[in-house]
Amino acid sequence: MQYNPVTEEVLTALREALGEQYVKTDPQVLSAYKEEESLTPSFWGTPEAVVLPADPEEVGEVMKIANRYKIPVTPRSAGTSVSCGAVPAYKGIVLPMERMNKILEFNEDGMYMVVEAGVRTVDIQNLAKSKHLMYAGDPCSADSCLIGDNLATNAGGNKAVRYGTTRHQVYAGGSRLADRENNDLRGAPEKVFYRLLP
Repeated sequence: MQYNPVTEEVLTALREALGEQYVKTDPQVLSAYKEEESLTPSFWGTPEAVVLPADPEEVGEVMKIANRYKIPVTPRSAGTSVSCGAVPAYKGIVLPMERMNKILEFNEDGMYMVVEAGVRTVDIQNLAKSKHLMYAGDPCSADSCLIGDNLATNAGGNKAVRYGTTRHQVYAGGSRLADRENNDLRGAPEKVFYRLLP
């Protein structure tokens, strides 16, 4: 697919949708989003804009603008992966989830949480632990990675052998696309407590 560059017209539309302070074009800021933990610089690319949404509605607005102008968008959580999934290979817009960092609901009886993509994995683990429960997703970067990272890469970690990877811990997800309000991604709840054999 042929993509277009981020023009001043695109930046104006983004600033009108999210506010001036959440659309970054400073070269130092852009440089910070060109890579992740991967040691493969040949895949790195410097974005033309970094846009920081606060909620799914703002993500939807960014996606509509990007779709209208044919601008590539790379979603990003903390950039702790080594898979190059958060690298803006086609430049365009990087969409960090760091402002979407709220735990929206904790249901102790149902044993689930509703969280935004920018919540740190360790915060989810600690909240569950404080209620004598466990979130078994346990990547080695749990102190710094965000749940969006885990979901995008199906992160495993220290407890994956017994409890599975991120996909075994997540019952539902959602995304915002340019052509619909919400793309609900629900799966049947899985039991993840497996007995290990001696």
